[in-house]
Amino acid sequence: MSMVGFKEDLLASLKGCEFELSNFKNGDFGDLQRVEVQGFNKLGTVEFWSLGWVGIDLVDCVSGTQEMSLLLSPDQRDLVGGELRRFAALMTGAKI
Repeated sequence: MSMVGFKEDLLASLKGCEFELSNFKNGDFGDLQRVEVQGFNKLGTVEFWSLGWVGIDLVDCVSGTQEMSLLLSPDQRDLVGGELRRFAALMTGAKI
């Protein structure tokens, strides 16, 4: 899944959250498209790298607990969709 797929498939399931999109050139894994998601006392980031890596992090701001911290390699692309759905569910408190 890419940033486009994330916007099309998951943004609607993150109602009640605020988003900040940013882009960075020439990072560790190529160019970076990053979305920061904030809501429900949680802060998350999803990073899409041009070389195929995907990073997902989610922190509960009340307890300080890190609920997700993943860096998926290009070989793990088949896991990205499921992990992003899990991210959305944990972010909003919805059932997975």
